[in-house]
Amino acid sequence: MDREPIMTLDSARSANPWNGFTSSAEEEAGSMKVKAYPSFPPGFKPLAALEPFDRLTGGLLLARSEERREVGANAAFFSDLARVDATRPSTLPAFIGRWTAPFTASMTPRKLAEFLIASQLVITYWHVSSSLRLVDEWDDGRKYRAEFEGEHIYFTSERHVSGIAFAMALDRETGEIAVETLHGM
Repeated sequence: MDREPIMTLDSARSANPWNGFTSSAEEEAGSMKVKAYPSFPPGFKPLAALEPFDRLTGGLLLARSEERREVGANAAFFSDLARVDATRPSTLPAFIGRWTAPFTASMTPRKLAEFLIASQLVITYWHVSSSLRLVDEWDDGRKYRAEFEGEHIYFTSERHVSGIAFAMALDRETGEIAVETLHGM
């Protein structure tokens, strides 16, 4: 049974920060780890698709270097990060990393969850795109949990649409961010 969404989110290959950096198996594997820099090395540039989140924090959360073929994280906000594939329940639960900055009225745990999907640190599709619904959330002041359901589109010899369901958990005390599968998917 579908639950009424709190909000909807779409993610697409065209907005992928790693677009063009994964032309080999080695590059694909390398894209799954994101180094946190105290200050971005020369050549790292903002990502237009993430600019609304950068405005909320007053600093770049992620930046991209064409020369290095790398996306890096800002250590003022994150530890080193691991991208997590939420389309593959067998790989979950998985630890993404830590949020190291305080939350504010504008950068809430919900906004962080939204950022993790928009930035594709949480991978929600294989080839083309995903449409997600935030269907439940829970916040007791120490831990935040957001549950997402939706669909992602991929191609083999034909177009496929497959369900996806996962939860993001954030511990406000430790900053730990994790993704886990929801039962039934």
